[in-house]
Amino acid sequence: MQQVNLYLEEFRPQKNYFSAEFTAASVALLLVFLIGIQWLVSHSIKKVESSVIALENQKVATELQVEKLKSTPIGGSASQLDEEIAILKEEKSSREKLREIIEYQNLGNAEGFTAIMAALARQSIDVIALERIRVTGAGNMVELAGKTRTPKAVPVYLQALQSEQVLANAQFGLLRIEQPESQSQNIMAFAFGFSQVEGAKK
Repeated sequence: MQQVNLYLEEFRPQKNYFSAEFTAASVALLLVFLIGIQWLVSHSIKKVESSVIALENQKVATELQVEKLKSTPIGGSASQLDEEIAILKEEKSSREKLREIIEYQNLGNAEGFTAIMAALARQSIDVIALERIRVTGAGNMVELAGKTRTPKAVPVYLQALQSEQVLANAQFGLLRIEQPESQSQNIMAFAFGFSQVEGAKK
């Protein structure tokens, strides 16, 4: 029996790198690689295009918003702004001077007075600014006065106060709403129980 030593170079099987099978396999691998590269490039381009479109849409939306702001009066007319400022000043003043504007006589106990004030605070409305508060008869009589830019909100405010347990049986007196002498036409003075609406035209 003849033995062949495969470790010798001349007896090893030779690979033909230029054979049809090897060439076809190489071409197939190259095509797969190129297709993969093309897909990645195409995907990246689509992402960039989407980002560009989004930026363009955002730019258009911003320009439209700017144009809308330019064409829309800021907060309405100057007179409306003056009215808004006036009522805000009234509200701020009424809060800062709360101790000075509260008048009460013979309430009977501090706890009852605190409960009434807490009820007034819970039912506060932003369109109503209280300027005077007077509690008499151990809390059985409550008089209020102030200003508002929404007169129809005053009766609603009274109903809300009467829903409070501490004020359910209290008397608020006659409601009067009049126009103050030195205020805008849209700001009205009102009073529950006080003999005269403060600052109203005579």
